[in-house]
Amino acid sequence: MDTPKKIQFLEKAIRKNKDLYYKGVPEVSDSTFDAMLSELKKIDPTNPVIDEVGAPPSGGFRTAKHKMPMGSLGNVFDSKEAEKYLTNKMLAGLYVIQWKLDGFSVSAEYVNGKLINGITRGDGVEGTLITHALSKMQNVKTELPDGFTGSLRGEGVIMKPDFEKLSEQMEAKGLKRFANTRNAAAGISKRHDATDAEFITVVWFDAEMGSAFGDEHHKMQFIKGLGITPVESYLCTDIYEALDKHTEMLKAYPNMPFDADGTVIKVNDLDRQKELGYHHLDPKWAIAYKFPQEQKKVELLDIIWSYGSTGRFTPVAKIAATELSGVMVENLSLHNPDLVKRKSLSVGALVMASRHGGVIPQVDELVVPGTGETNIPTQCPFCKSKPQIDGKYLICPNDACEGKAGNVAKHWVDMMGWKFFGTSNLNKLVESELVKTPSDFWELTVKNMVGVGVSPGMAKKLLREIEESKPITIPQLFDGMAFRNIGASRIEKMMDGGLDTIDKLLDATKEQVAACDNMGEIMADNYMEGLELRSDWIIKVLEHVEIEEATIQSNALEGKAFQFTGTMKKLRVELETLAVENGARIGWKKGFENILVMNPGTPIRGKAKKAADKGYPVITEMDFMALL
Repeated sequence: MDTPKKIQFLEKAIRKNKDLYYKGVPEVSDSTFDAMLSELKKIDPTNPVIDEVGAPPSGGFRTAKHKMPMGSLGNVFDSKEAEKYLTNKMLAGLYVIQWKLDGFSVSAEYVNGKLINGITRGDGVEGTLITHALSKMQNVKTELPDGFTGSLRGEGVIMKPDFEKLSEQMEAKGLKRFANTRNAAAGISKRHDATDAEFITVVWFDAEMGSAFGDEHHKMQFIKGLGITPVESYLCTDIYEALDKHTEMLKAYPNMPFDADGTVIKVNDLDRQKELGYHHLDPKWAIAYKFPQEQKKVELLDIIWSYGSTGRFTPVAKIAATELSGVMVENLSLHNPDLVKRKSLSVGALVMASRHGGVIPQVDELVVPGTGETNIPTQCPFCKSKPQIDGKYLICPNDACEGKAGNVAKHWVDMMGWKFFGTSNLNKLVESELVKTPSDFWELTVKNMVGVGVSPGMAKKLLREIEESKPITIPQLFDGMAFRNIGASRIEKMMDGGLDTIDKLLDATKEQVAACDNMGEIMADNYMEGLELRSDWIIKVLEHVEIEEATIQSNALEGKAFQFTGTMKKLRVELETLAVENGARIGWKKGFENILVMNPGTPIRGKAKKAADKGYPVITEMDFMALL
């Protein structure tokens, strides 16, 4: 967009959004409005619209188990959500509100006044021992008065002045400085020699000593009495005072010497806390009220389209390396063509970007349009078919596309739970055409894999993993074939509708499929298209895999539905089988308690993102096994 058009766009947008703001119905965030005004000042500093606008509103360690589990907190992001949560799920008399410091959680265990263990939160049940490093941190005492026996819990942070000193020291040594205080604190805490641990301050927020305490406020007074500093804490008489205090703390935050990403609101009375209890390890009597997401103005340098496992093209915006919420980002998710069109995104556009939920970098709002160029693909990179719009998505319509066949291989590997097939090895097998369909995995040999660049040792591991494959269920078999929009949960619906054997599924008509619950004509079309191209694959792979007819052995998980994502100790097939054998269902199910099983460190995307959006509980593999 040339300068005169850019000025014209900004004038119109600023006037419109100023008017909407004063009418109480703003369409853009304060930070986006600021960015528009800033851009106009930069390219046309004497523009009269600038004077029309008043100031807009601001916006190899050992491990140990914890004596008491250290859970995580649920989140709310705005006042309405916070009020609703507190009213419906945390109703009590008094509340305490504290800073939600942005560092790493740690527990300190004392016996007869002496520090014996320092343990990071880990998975909440077991953490890393960092006793030596903890002993060197600020606001930590290796001996406490009155023979204290119990646990203290706190957040290890690096205060902003200390972070600057640390950064200067690292640069003087020719070392790269940490991106932010949180990364620095977490990294330093795990150094075996405790180097730089003195830059970390532990701010204590909890104490446990049998039944010695009556409420949270008492705990904070007790911690002070030990000669160490607890987190700044305020006692509130009701929900609304707590919400008002959060607003005060948000306003005061820029002047605080530490990094925080919100506040924590807790029920003060410990008896009421016991009544409310826990959801797995997570307390129902406390909630994190997050501060608004950080936004920054960035330019879309390019838009590229990635080709996914189901034949969808996903747009991704390239930007100059930018720090968003403490992480350097060069790509922004644009999700689908519908969003690109709806937000008028194109190369050269200036946009406001943030990390959604503190995780996924995305475009929030348009500041100034770009050139109009979106680089939308005109042909599939594999089969050269012309892409087509399918709802919100752009897809390759050719189900026989080589690209999809290659992606099916990865989908099949994930479904089988094979752990040694990394991206590099799988690409070698697919690109050499050793693997074009799932049954091809059973035709692999050490010789033909070595011939395409797989090491002999790895080739033997891959073959052993294939030979030791666990039985799979019928829904898993069909899910592994990557029918478009037809996963295991849809196959379960079809089986519930009478298509309950492989033969019936292979011989099904469109009318039979459409009649099944939650299917309909569109899903039936997708299934029939997939069946036309995948039925031979299914028949061939049945020569190699064992099909397990799931039988219910107990009702321990009745009424629950599970999704599994990320790396697990057990094969995913085993975990899904255990769930079904104990009365659960696989996939998100209407009318069921939907639960995501995900171990710590798993990236927040796909199933994890959907679980967060829907508010579904998240548990670890260990938690899942404990339910059986």
